[in-house]
Amino acid sequence: MKPLLWLAALLSFGALAARPVPDIALSKDDKGDWQLNYQLTAPAKQLRFARSPDHSRAARWQPLDPAFQIGQDQDGEYLARKDGQAFSSAAIRLTPTYIYLPKDYAPFSPFSDGGLALHSGRFFACVGLCEGDEHWNLSLAAPKGDHIVSRDGQGRQSLRWQDGGEGQVLYVGPLQPREGAELRALVDPGLPPALRQALDEALPRILAHYAKALGPARAKPMLIASFGRTMGGQYGNQGGVLANQISMHWYGNQLEKLLAKPEQISAFLWFFAHEGAHFYQGQAGQVRAQQDSWLHEGGAEWLAMDAIRSLYPERSAFTDQKLEDARSQCLAGLAQTGLEQAAQRGLFDLYYSCGLALYQRLAETGTDPVALWRRYKAAVAKGAEPGRQVWLAQLPPSQAKVLAALLAATPPEAAPAWRHWLGTAP
Repeated sequence: MKPLLWLAALLSFGALAARPVPDIALSKDDKGDWQLNYQLTAPAKQLRFARSPDHSRAARWQPLDPAFQIGQDQDGEYLARKDGQAFSSAAIRLTPTYIYLPKDYAPFSPFSDGGLALHSGRFFACVGLCEGDEHWNLSLAAPKGDHIVSRDGQGRQSLRWQDGGEGQVLYVGPLQPREGAELRALVDPGLPPALRQALDEALPRILAHYAKALGPARAKPMLIASFGRTMGGQYGNQGGVLANQISMHWYGNQLEKLLAKPEQISAFLWFFAHEGAHFYQGQAGQVRAQQDSWLHEGGAEWLAMDAIRSLYPERSAFTDQKLEDARSQCLAGLAQTGLEQAAQRGLFDLYYSCGLALYQRLAETGTDPVALWRRYKAAVAKGAEPGRQVWLAQLPPSQAKVLAALLAATPPEAAPAWRHWLGTAP
């Protein structure tokens, strides 16, 4: 074989061998129905989904061919034929309504005007278990009257792109992004006026505060804020950050009543500030080890508290109560489990409460959490892996040793050790 032909064949084989993933096509038709299509380059017996925080796909995804099914096992959810035969393509009708997924992004977040935001990572799938470094070719088509807004903020009726990692949020609907000095925004017109006003006024101030404290962002943030009414008395909100995108979703019929309470605006300011902190944590906040979630979640909680204290000192009673509650919840939880085992025990909130308490104690004993995060971010920017060891390395060795022991402590020693270190021991 000639050298150039041999090289071309080798490269072609390598590309195929490194890509055991399907092409993904998403589309919305004129009736508002959503369809998902997978197309494989070679037949396979299963497609395993990259993200399976629960087992909700079986109820919400309907294969158009009844020969297919959504199954689940110890490794998560998968798509397969019922007869076990290999397949090259599959089509699925999706349920485009909001659903809460444990510690994951919502697949769909409806807007009150008929638009919606979707999370591309929900549709990632692999032939075999995904390893986390795959890339997918995706396409998205919207009907006439709608357009697509991706992380670059450009509106169009169809889109093709390559995606990976945690994916991104895409908007499909009639809205156009609004450009501001601090951020680009897609804000649901159905949000109550008081909440829209709080977003418009507070979020740019909070982001500017973080830019000064932690250094400028590498990209202009894009806010995607949606609101969907639900049946019954359920109410809630959920946020997330993906690259330059800050997503916030509210659901329920009690929002207007809640906004009449003064403390609710303070709670929403905290919500804005927490998600804004994640944006400015950047790559340093992408901690893989779940047991180290205190690092970025607790960090976002402390940064939120610090931002509100700095920008809204009149709300100090709210932030003081949040801190007191966090300490109490942390110590109560550590009587049941060590912090490293909290997620396994279903006590993920301990990463927020204990993390906030930890950062505040550092501040009280002379370690500025903002300066600590700047050092940690700089280390990650130079190539260090985000996580506990790199974070601890930014502290004096004696202090790092004490914290490492606290983080590893288990009951019955955990709660007393933390109580002593936090300065709350009787």
